[in-house]
Parts: sequence; C-alpha cells; structure tokens
Amino acid sequence: MGRPSIPKDQVLDHPIRLAVLAELIRADGHMRAETMRARLGITGRESLHLHARILKRAGLIETRNIGRGHTRYKLLIITHTGRAALAGDVVTNPVTQMMEATP
Repeated sequence: MGRPSIPKDQVLDHPIRLAVLAELIRADGHMRAETMRARLGITGRESLHLHARILKRAGLIETRNIGRGHTRYKLLIITHTGRAALAGDVVTNPVTQMMEATP
C-alpha cells in the first residue's frame, strides 16, 4: 500500500514542483538532480526526490540513473506533457511569472 497520489490538477500547485519544471525548460529539458537542488536552494536530497517522484507519476518528467559507482548521478528530464503543463500554467500561476523574471 503506497501513498495516495495527488490529483493531476494539483501536481503543479506546489512551488517546488513548478520550479523544477521551469528550471528544466531553462536547461534545455534536462538537468542533474544535484544541480537542480543547488539552483532551487533545496538542502535535503529527499525533498527533491519526493517532488520528482510526484512529477514522474504524473508523467511530467522522467528520471534516469547515469554512470556507475562514484560517478553515478540522477538525470531529470521534462516530458512533452510536462512542457505542455507548464505552458498552460504560465498564464495563471504568479510563481511561474516570478521565476521568469529572475535572472
């Protein structure tokens, strides 16, 4: 028995999940998880992992484990569905508009 899933219309209601998608767009669609944590100022690994898992379940991102041993890292990749969801959200969500204004 797993955690209950978040309704798809509420997935982007959290500013971190919205910020992850916006950063992936800025980064040509993919970014290492540790780079994402640094850009968003997230200190805990589990926090990003939780939000990435929710985005993945909703079909907005994919994740891939790259490399072996000490050189292994997780790559976050935005999907076409994720791009479309963010494009639809830009008009209505002030957090997205704020992020677009920051350098």
